[in-house]
Amino acid sequence: MTSLRNVPVDVASTRILNYLRTHNYDDCALYMNRLNPSTFRKILITDLSIDTLLAQLPFSIEIIEVIYSKLFITDPDTFPFQILKPERLISKMISIYASLTLSIHDNASSLKSKEQIIDDEHILSNFASILRIISYIKPILFKRLLRQKETIDECILHFEQHHSTVTNISTLKRSASLTHINLKETLCEELESTIAGCQQALHKLVTKTIIIPEASSSTHSTPALRKKTNTMHPSTSAVSSIATAAIIRNSLDDIQNRLYQHKAILNLIEPYLARSKLFTIMNNLTSKVSIDKKILLAYSHIKTHEKQMPLSEPLLPLFKRFAFAYERTKK
Repeated sequence: MTSLRNVPVDVASTRILNYLRTHNYDDCALYMNRLNPSTFRKILITDLSIDTLLAQLPFSIEIIEVIYSKLFITDPDTFPFQILKPERLISKMISIYASLTLSIHDNASSLKSKEQIIDDEHILSNFASILRIISYIKPILFKRLLRQKETIDECILHFEQHHSTVTNISTLKRSASLTHINLKETLCEELESTIAGCQQALHKLVTKTIIIPEASSSTHSTPALRKKTNTMHPSTSAVSSIATAAIIRNSLDDIQNRLYQHKAILNLIEPYLARSKLFTIMNNLTSKVSIDKKILLAYSHIKTHEKQMPLSEPLLPLFKRFAFAYERTKK
């Protein structure tokens, strides 16, 4: 295929815009691929609106593939790829894949006209080529997509495991909890019970005298070392040495006495505190807050790709559609 090396920029630009105006995408892609790199670059920077191509997706996907492929071969280091808006391209394709998934499952819908028929596999192939190039240009985009998909997958797993009755985002925002238990009343009861238990435990600690039995002579005991008088202030290393020596001098009797004292204290307060469900309830409440935040976060991710979504749309099918769309961007 010969290159149009001598064609003026304005002539080439006019022809490309005419192709786009008449929706002649295949011929436009072929023509742009034949342009010399200098003319091609100038048209992209000064004349061609990437927003127009993005608005005409998925039909303009071959043109976008030519743009990315040609630039990656001829000018990968200096061309300002940000003007191609790769984030919007990926977002647009995710939205398209999600809508394709919806149309596949909507068997009751009417047949599409010839102009609306989309070759799904062909689009997927074109888009995969573009994504491979974007992965070299802006790898952070894929890390972001991966995190978003993980959030959506976690929400799907939660819905399926808990058989949640929350059907849509408006219901979720009105709902006080994902379960039917009254957390406020339960927390009040448990807090009162815990406070009463703490008061009883405190009373026991104040009134009970813990008597440590006299240490019996032990053959394992280490004789006490005589203290030496020293008027000099000890250095840091000296203090460390003294502390280490104190640990070494711990006798078996010292350990036994300490164990007895700690166990006696534990026996006093444990009966009043061990049955408290407060921490279990708090963990349960924290879990509910966490999953609701993830659901709203996942919905906000989807909202960036699909602007027009009714609040009444069921969440689980919606999340599944977009999880599938995210998955296709990784192929």
